[in-house]
Amino acid sequence: MYRSVWVAACLLGATVPAPAQQFLGLPPEGYKQDPKVLQDQEKQLRAALAEPGFHLIERKRQTWELIQTLALAGKFREAIEVWEPVVEAYRALGRYDGEVQNSRDLLDLAELYHRAGDHAKAAAIISERVANFADHFGPKSIHTGFVRSLLIKSYLRGKNYDKAIAEWERMLTELPDNDPGRNAVHMDVLEAYVATKNFEKLDKLTETYLAQSKKSPQGDLGMRVFLAGIYAKGGAAERGRVLLEGELAELRKSKGPDSPEVIAKTEELAQACMVYGQQEVAMELYRDAIKLLEKKHGVDHEEPLKFRNNLAWQVYSQRKLDKALELYSELVPTMKAKLGAGHPMTLTAAANWALTLEDLGKFAESEPIRKEVADETAKASKDPDAANVVMARALLGANLLQQAKWADAEKIFVGVLEVRKKNEPTAWTTYNAASMLGDALMNQKKFKEAEPLLLEGYQGLQKSISQIPPVAQYRYFDSIRRLVKLYEQTDRKADADKLRPFIPTPRQ
Repeated sequence: MYRSVWVAACLLGATVPAPAQQFLGLPPEGYKQDPKVLQDQEKQLRAALAEPGFHLIERKRQTWELIQTLALAGKFREAIEVWEPVVEAYRALGRYDGEVQNSRDLLDLAELYHRAGDHAKAAAIISERVANFADHFGPKSIHTGFVRSLLIKSYLRGKNYDKAIAEWERMLTELPDNDPGRNAVHMDVLEAYVATKNFEKLDKLTETYLAQSKKSPQGDLGMRVFLAGIYAKGGAAERGRVLLEGELAELRKSKGPDSPEVIAKTEELAQACMVYGQQEVAMELYRDAIKLLEKKHGVDHEEPLKFRNNLAWQVYSQRKLDKALELYSELVPTMKAKLGAGHPMTLTAAANWALTLEDLGKFAESEPIRKEVADETAKASKDPDAANVVMARALLGANLLQQAKWADAEKIFVGVLEVRKKNEPTAWTTYNAASMLGDALMNQKKFKEAEPLLLEGYQGLQKSISQIPPVAQYRYFDSIRRLVKLYEQTDRKADADKLRPFIPTPRQ
């Protein structure tokens, strides 16, 4: 059940502001909200709380809404000042003695202390909960095990690694292997062993985790990357690197440092590092593989160029756009010179270069690249109506729309829509092309020509929504925006108002 002010408000007829977001507990760290909204909400909630006549439970619910507002505003000390008296009132009534249901109160108070930077006080509150549960449920109860895991995490947040290890090792001796409390922190405690340079115990745990992960369908590669990150975080990056490379090091010895197997494993490891957030290590591994390939084949050979392209795409996928732009701007001219402008790899890299520029809002710089890709794709294809040719032209048209080059975009999308209606009349991409052509016409004040295309695009995308990949779902909402804009520009407010509620804000 949500901790909400609304129950109290309904009972008492109080006027309370609607929260922009409600949470079961405290808002997640980093969650942002309009400061002005929070300020107004805090003022109204404090005024409502000043009114007499609340029962304790009702007061608690209303207070919780204020706690959330203060936490969202980063006012953690003020939140503690509001929440702690409520907790103390419940404590005086004995509501926390052996009560699982009310544990959330104390844990949220501890979380507020953590966010305020008082980790010792937070740990003391949770430690009190551990003692209470041990008395009421027994030290081996799953309830006790769970709060003990929270205590370990609390020690880790405060970097009190010795206490974290001591509590963990007590859990190992007192709780069964399958206890949920142990399972909740068995990976987190690795950080404490690294920080205290307790490598003997850490290495034993590492061996256990690697042995377990080898039995999984995915193998142990992801686990190696994760554990290496723990080592690096604790200042033992070299030990982590040895662990990370694992099979790669063995391949270097058995197959030779520049063997195909070593190069392939290096790239596989680099990709895993990208996925698990170790971008710097991934970049280093990619550079290693590229150097090996350049040494073996030459700097401008297709193989090292392919790896450079893979690296640039991985960097783009991590949304490191400036670095991706740097890599593509060096790579594409080299590919054009050595492989040719119409080579499939060159076309792919150039299209991704254009995409990176567009993600950075540099549509004018991207336009000539999009045009060249479209022209070279058409030259390389035996079929002028091939899907890849039409796609390249559609992406050029989309770029022109972003630059408000409406007439040029219209010419592109007339051709794109004609081909797509012939080849794929019911595909979502065909409806999207109709909407984009309608957009180009509408912005030239050609409303009569634009409206049937905008309607066709909107209705078709709505009908084929299940076909649209998640990353392209915004195309459907774009079709609604365009139709609303048309209705507004043609003085049809009622029609615009009917559609406007279906536009998400902000766009997801």
